[in-house]
Amino acid sequence: MLKKLSGHASSSKVTNLNELLMSLTSTIICRIVFGRSYEDEGAERSRFHGMFNECQAMWATFFVSDYIPSLGWVDKLTGLRARLE
Repeated sequence: MLKKLSGHASSSKVTNLNELLMSLTSTIICRIVFGRSYEDEGAERSRFHGMFNECQAMWATFFVSDYIPSLGWVDKLTGLRARLE
């Protein structure tokens, strides 16, 4: 990560910190969970990033049934329940 930052700084390029930090986070999680890094592997890395982004989106989503269980049908109607499963 520091090599990328210093490379961008020396060439006066704009750095997308969101993308850089997401890459760092996913690399750390991959090493912890799978015991290997997906830093250099294109297809598997992009697939993992997609799953990671989907998980983050689901964590931030408002589920009506979390607050009012009797209205769980709203989550099914909006498709959130199927997306979660």
